Amino acid sequence: MPRILVITDHGDVHVPPVAEHLAAGMELTTIDTARVMLGEDLSFVQTKSGPRVFYRGEHLDDVVSVWYRKPSPLPETSIPVAAEYQTYAWSSLDQHGKSLNVQFRDATWVSDYYSLCRAKPKAGQLATAQELGFAVPETVMTSSENLARKFVRDHGTCIAKPLAVRFPHGKAMYATLVTTEDDLDYAGIAVDPQILQTYIEPATELRVTVVGGEVFAAEVHGGEPQRGAGGLRVRDWRAGADTFWAAPARVSADLEDKCRQYLAVYGLRFGAFDFVVDRAGVPWFLECNGNGQWLFIEDATGQPISQAMARLLTGGARAAPFARGRPAPRTERG
Repeated sequence: MPRILVITDHGDVHVPPVAEHLAAGMELTTIDTARVMLGEDLSFVQTKSGPRVFYRGEHLDDVVSVWYRKPSPLPETSIPVAAEYQTYAWSSLDQHGKSLNVQFRDATWVSDYYSLCRAKPKAGQLATAQELGFAVPETVMTSSENLARKFVRDHGTCIAKPLAVRFPHGKAMYATLVTTEDDLDYAGIAVDPQILQTYIEPATELRVTVVGGEVFAAEVHGGEPQRGAGGLRVRDWRAGADTFWAAPARVSADLEDKCRQYLAVYGLRFGAFDFVVDRAGVPWFLECNGNGQWLFIEDATGQPISQAMARLLTGGARAAPFARGRPAPRTERG
């Protein structure tokens, strides 16, 4: 029986809506590599006929596609070994789990793990976007107190974003507006490098989700900037849990083509793009997440993203009919 393998947290809410749209006879298996230490054994065997993978004692055969979503991060301090072996055990489990990312070479990966790694650094994203003709805000990524001060002083109003992808427990870090009048502790940038960008006054903001060659554009809004920690103004629609809304949007064929070209540069089959559209109607590229969240967009707009993902995983390519009607958002954004 053809099998689709999903590498993600077992509680990933993106999986069931896609599973609903898989053709009869397709088997779906979810692996969370962080759960190996809990007894969900994972083995790689090299035989005369080639590599074989076993999960919980079952041979994973006939894998036609692999969906690399969001596996749980390995805990760094709670592995059930003595304290002096924590780092050793973490390294062993990490390397073992990553062996999964080089299996199933004949399968369709959405997307290839190492392509995702190459596409992740923000500096590379901005350079690639600019090369493809996207408008890109003037940006500095720095750990230099002096350069950060100068950038804000030269531009007056800027957006500051963390480079970190893992945050303190129970906290979220959002993009914030900063000006020369804000009392900022630039000295802390040495241990918390930041992205600083010129502020683009938004007429609207877009989330453009690309699944294979299918493009789903949505206008997103999270309310007006709110005061956050230290009195700074949060300027990030992800922070507007109570005021967030999204609606289907029309974008130019040129923008759609550039998004597809961007994914092709990195060898990705999926991407969640964020744009801010200025008062003149110019869309400015902010970032692309190669395995970003999209179910909250489907929930809010009715766009059939889960159906498109099912088609991609099973090799289908026909155009998707527009479907409305999922209830309120049920997943995180990012």
